[in-house]
Amino acid sequence: MSLSACSSSTGSTGSDQTLTIYGWKGNEAQPAGVPEINAAFEAANPGVTVNYEFIDAGATIAQRLQPELLAGTGPDVFMVTSSEITQYQGNGYLTDLSDEPWVSTISDQVKPFVEADGATYAVPLGIIPIGLWANMDVLGQAGITTFPTTYSELIGDLETLKAAGITGLSVPNKGAYTADALLNGIASTLVYRDNPQWDANFMSGSTDFSDWKPSVDQLVALGDDGLVDWKSSLGVDEWGQGLQDFKAGKSAFLYQGGWNLADFQTAIPSVQFGPWPASNEGPQWATMFAGVNWAVNAASDKQELAKKYLAFWADSENDQEFLEAEASYSPFDGGTSPTNDATTLIADAVGAGDYRLLAATTWFPQTNEDEFGQDLQSLFLGQTTTDDLLSKWDSFREK
Repeated sequence: MSLSACSSSTGSTGSDQTLTIYGWKGNEAQPAGVPEINAAFEAANPGVTVNYEFIDAGATIAQRLQPELLAGTGPDVFMVTSSEITQYQGNGYLTDLSDEPWVSTISDQVKPFVEADGATYAVPLGIIPIGLWANMDVLGQAGITTFPTTYSELIGDLETLKAAGITGLSVPNKGAYTADALLNGIASTLVYRDNPQWDANFMSGSTDFSDWKPSVDQLVALGDDGLVDWKSSLGVDEWGQGLQDFKAGKSAFLYQGGWNLADFQTAIPSVQFGPWPASNEGPQWATMFAGVNWAVNAASDKQELAKKYLAFWADSENDQEFLEAEASYSPFDGGTSPTNDATTLIADAVGAGDYRLLAATTWFPQTNEDEFGQDLQSLFLGQTTTDDLLSKWDSFREK
């Protein structure tokens, strides 16, 4: 793949042409095209060195970044989620990028995920699907040859697999992620398909989480019907053992993010990826995540070079490496999105507009997501009820 040589001028201040960058993409499990894009940026800017450091997502990178940013040091560029943009901007850690040329090309749906107080503070790298992965080889062992596209087909497949002694749906949930993601996947069709403005309506108080009861009931029914074991899933790490088990062929299905595409296709050439089929009629809506972004450290003394790095990623030709590896779609108007035979069902949903973006900038920032997942764990352990859970989540509009 050819990457665009945007410019050979560095535009940085001083003689030091080393750009230090932190990100949670770019390791062996999730390469995301980062090494290739960084190498292309260096080639397009002779004399520049990208000092890239991979740091695990979530608390790990936050614990590294926050004290460095507070001290006025830290990397020149760093990866940031949409919910973190408001937090970091409020502390004065981010450079205002509103005047950058690529800002005007960000799609209207994505703009709120890189803004704070009406200004732009990050470049979005893509909108990433979260959905159902299927190992078609394992499904074939039970005589199943197609990816399920309706709820009845999915349940039928799970029952067939169970009868054959094969684990159907793996739900590693030690960190409370899988149940959280799966419930959102169900709600994408059962809630958002009929009410695409549900997030705005919830925040205004014109609707509430009682709308999600059929979605929670579907999630719980998987356990009640013996198709998953939610209690035992609490002991399996979704980011470690859960991924390894799926790649080893220990289950037919796993609900996870598109960022696993390159890794999964290497281990399972037959793998397929699509929306969770929550309904027996109408289109199945995809769940998308807009939250992998590059921001510039306001304390960096390489502002121009850092902005040039972001502009390089904003170029559609360069971003293709990332989008392809992450099964993702361009966040820019007119941007080109890659195709992959394994992700046709997701691509069809995105192309038809049958998807919703997780509300990371309103009721579902990281703190609420953590609570959301932990509450579901409590539900599986019998420590709360569905009605109490839904009522509790109504408080998310105030948090």
